[in-house]
Amino acid sequence: MKEKREIKAIAEKLARQNYQFTVQKDEMGYYVTVPDLKGCSTWVTSLDELEQALYEAKLAWIEAALERGIDIPKPTEESQFSGKFLVRCPKTIHKRLVENARREGVSLNQYVVSILAQSSLGDRAAEIIEDKIAKTIERGYWKGLRSAERRFSGPQLEYPPYLVKYSSGEEVRVA
Repeated sequence: MKEKREIKAIAEKLARQNYQFTVQKDEMGYYVTVPDLKGCSTWVTSLDELEQALYEAKLAWIEAALERGIDIPKPTEESQFSGKFLVRCPKTIHKRLVENARREGVSLNQYVVSILAQSSLGDRAAEIIEDKIAKTIERGYWKGLRSAERRFSGPQLEYPPYLVKYSSGEEVRVA
């Protein structure tokens, strides 16, 4: 029984750590996840419940992990992010990004950062990418993107005719 108490004490201490979390609103309330603790989530009807529900979710997750001998990850800290990352993409997409950056009169880096900034680093990223692909298709650049599209998990394209389906439900047909 002592082991159970020790696990509880350790879990309580760890659950108080400052783990980052995400909140997604839907029509019924808020869905909260803790990315550092895979699978740790809770749902609340109001933001007033958030702090307590989040603590309880982290506590339950950490207790279960400790009981199973699973290592508890440390909270991700902002200082772990340098502001740089490498993206590998097909040559055709790289070419189009460079062309678009030139057209806008900015560097490739500035152009890509502006796309990411527009997305607010959230759900809008996929929509922006889908819009860029749809515009590229509409301009007749489809040939070079055909193989890239097959690996892209964004819009679902059927062909022929080409149909871009957005997560919002909107559809655009491209002949």
